[in-house]
Amino acid sequence: MPDGENHLADTPVGAELTNAEPIYLWALIVGLCVGLLYTLTLSPTTAYWDTSEYIATGHILGIPHPPGNPLFVLLARTWDLLLAPLGLSVATRINLFSALMGSVAHGLWFLAVHHILSFFSDDRRFRLVGAVAAVMVSATAFTV
Repeated sequence: MPDGENHLADTPVGAELTNAEPIYLWALIVGLCVGLLYTLTLSPTTAYWDTSEYIATGHILGIPHPPGNPLFVLLARTWDLLLAPLGLSVATRINLFSALMGSVAHGLWFLAVHHILSFFSDDRRFRLVGAVAAVMVSATAFTV
């Protein structure tokens, strides 16, 4: 074809996007599954390591140990105030916030892994299974 002509003129509208469609629905489903897992296993009170510190600092807008995570503390305090009328304990409210943020992070992790796997394979099923596997491994890791 001569230069300047539309090379996609004979292609049906939207056909060029079939293999590149965003998979946000899958990311949402995976994120909701992780959120459900985290909510079902939620600690109703404080736990080991940093959780007690982050619950306290989120509730009083304090400063946890360096680096401090100021965005987490501000958002946790807002969440704490929004859920206060429900009568849940402070620990449960902040832990629910952490579960929500973890599920959002894993939904985004799904999208990132799916995108990275697209460089290695055009098989949609391979990318979906690989991304779900990566999310499940990271969501259930000991360090979460």
